Amino acid sequence: MISSNVKRLMAAKGLTNQTLAARARISADTVARTKSERIRECSLDTLISIAQALGVQIKDLYCESSEMQASSEQGTEPSLLAIELGILIKKKRLSIPKLTQKKLALQSDLEQAYLSKIERGLLQPSLDELIRLAQRINTTASHLLKQIESAESPKYTSYPSKNRSR
Repeated sequence: MISSNVKRLMAAKGLTNQTLAARARISADTVARTKSERIRECSLDTLISIAQALGVQIKDLYCESSEMQASSEQGTEPSLLAIELGILIKKKRLSIPKLTQKKLALQSDLEQAYLSKIERGLLQPSLDELIRLAQRINTTASHLLKQIESAESPKYTSYPSKNRSR
């Protein structure tokens, strides 16, 4: 999904790999990876740079256009923390042979669609759900959170909600 969104956004803006690479301050090879099956090799920081260079929010790379419209209408935006947690869960799942999203969802007492949204950073699991998921992917919830925390970066903030009153 990310690769098709990057391709679509680049085409809409008339950008080449080299142009996007220069804007995002990454290599053209890295841009090519984001447009292919090698997307798994890209870091969250790379995807953030690409989103900024394309003039879109990170969620625009992760979501189908119908999901982006729905979250926009609800005034919710995925946080970078939720996206990174989702990426970590998915990487761990993919590292276990034959552990499909459907199998992990069943083992964790979750709906597959719900797990899909967690992996894409559209939803954040409850603590109980995170613990169940972590156990099934041979880690702990605290280890997953420590991996995110170890980045020690101020980038983990939510976008302001449209419906939030101050």
